[in-house]
Amino acid sequence: MLGTHTFFLVFLPAFFFFGYGDLGRGLCYALAFGLYLSSFLKDLVCSPRPYAPLVTRLTIGTHHLEYGFPSTHSTNSMSMALFLGAHVHDLHRTGSLSSAAFATWITALVIYVFSIVGGRLYTGMHGFLDCSVGIILGTVSWVLQRLMMPKVERWITNSGWSGALFPIVVHYNIPLISSFTSAPLIVTVVCLLLVNQHPSPVDDCPCFEDAIAFVSVILGIATSFWCSKHVPALNPDLFTSVTPGAAFDSLAAVTIWMLFAVLKLTTGILFIFTWRMVAKPIVQTLLPPLFRWLAHASPVSLPHRRHYTPATEYSRGPPNVLRTVPSMIDLDMAMAQGDEGAAVASGLRGRSVAGAVKRRGSGQEQEKTVVIEASEGGADQDDKVKHYDADGA
Repeated sequence: MLGTHTFFLVFLPAFFFFGYGDLGRGLCYALAFGLYLSSFLKDLVCSPRPYAPLVTRLTIGTHHLEYGFPSTHSTNSMSMALFLGAHVHDLHRTGSLSSAAFATWITALVIYVFSIVGGRLYTGMHGFLDCSVGIILGTVSWVLQRLMMPKVERWITNSGWSGALFPIVVHYNIPLISSFTSAPLIVTVVCLLLVNQHPSPVDDCPCFEDAIAFVSVILGIATSFWCSKHVPALNPDLFTSVTPGAAFDSLAAVTIWMLFAVLKLTTGILFIFTWRMVAKPIVQTLLPPLFRWLAHASPVSLPHRRHYTPATEYSRGPPNVLRTVPSMIDLDMAMAQGDEGAAVASGLRGRSVAGAVKRRGSGQEQEKTVVIEASEGGADQDDKVKHYDADGA
């Protein structure tokens, strides 16, 4: 559960709810870097998950439908642990945190990483190479966030709609160029470029949608951060208040603070789910006509990804349905398909070409049947609409 969308949906906004926006943004940056890098490699390499023996994988959500290399769970857990560990170290160094509390935090973070990485190996979702590369990517993501994003945020703070990014723009005062050097526009272009350059996998894989989701989060965070610095009505200080009981000077004060904290979390999460329920149908209704208009009005062909049906090829859709929140009771629905003797290369279903893989063990070779889906241009083509471009956007 600590690596699912549900966990991040609850955990990350809590930083902002309780007044730690800088920590919330930093953690989002680190996680976004890691998820995009791991998603990029997954769809680039297209390496299947470990060939499963006679066991059933138990997984929550759709993670089993992704490729195996590298492990996104390992990447996320490592980047999160390093980010929080660095913050705890900073507090300890300045004397704001005792040595006992510091040791407790570090121990908890180490246990968290080992539980996530070990869990991926134990459940057969990843191999040692997948997790090792995931740990490396998590470390790289944290280093990028630590070294680069403070400078980026300082630039966002000082950037205006007509503020200059390059010295040549300042020196020659070129209005056309300077108008395109504001933070919101540049961040939007960079995010669109990241989406455009994401590899297209051989098989249908949900990695791309996860990458888009986190890139969109970063775009929203950067834009709102710029607005909070340049729009007086959106100054975060105007919406900051001290939670009742924050003094913690008595048992009653602690109880009151905890009640307000639970109320704050419940209200905030309900607003997030409400916004999701309202925004998704609206976007799915507005985007297909916009894409069709751009396809006819644009002098160049719009980019099209494999496994996604463009709006010019459908008139009804996508359906306005929300993906269910993963639950432990859904584990039996995620069991591997096939007969008992089949080794499963990955969680993808509906594969059409049967092959064989030989597994070595205890001095003899065992031949296992592996089902592999024909790629684009192969023997079997599935004409059924699985994804709409409006969903991928």
